Amino acid sequence: MSIDGLEVCRRLIAREGWTLLRTYTDAAISGGEKALEKRAGYRALLEAWDGEKFEALVVDQQCRLFRDELECALTKRRIERTQVRVMTVDGFDTRVTNWQVHFGLAGVMNEQYLREMRHRVIRGMTGQLERGYQIACAPLGYYTERELNGEGESIGTRWRINKDDAEI
Repeated sequence: MSIDGLEVCRRLIAREGWTLLRTYTDAAISGGEKALEKRAGYRALLEAWDGEKFEALVVDQQCRLFRDELECALTKRRIERTQVRVMTVDGFDTRVTNWQVHFGLAGVMNEQYLREMRHRVIRGMTGQLERGYQIACAPLGYYTERELNGEGESIGTRWRINKDDAEI
């Protein structure tokens, strides 16, 4: 969660008159199924949740919690089992009747967002390769050099031989 995301959550907590107990973050880690094991903050959140360490959970947006339909279903079940109130800054609240419908639809939309993002990233990387640019860190013996357009914006990266390391 970004600094801005944390700040808007703090504001909602203050409006509700609650006390912030702890924050859980996983900066720059995908919310997709394959990345869940990398999300130490998320695992700590679930451990605290199952250990009944809090009564309410505030997140900036539901997609910051998960982006996978299976994890959505498991989270919905966890909410129903533990009665932890989940609120988002953008208006979701499990105290609203039939919250499960909104929650489930958001889970479907979050997973579709991941699919679309994956498609755009692969398309962009493929385009860069087709234009002769590199998409990975330079290996030993090379360094990276950014090419800029007329406005000074980066348009791609090329590998250049590092003469000092090339012999290795």
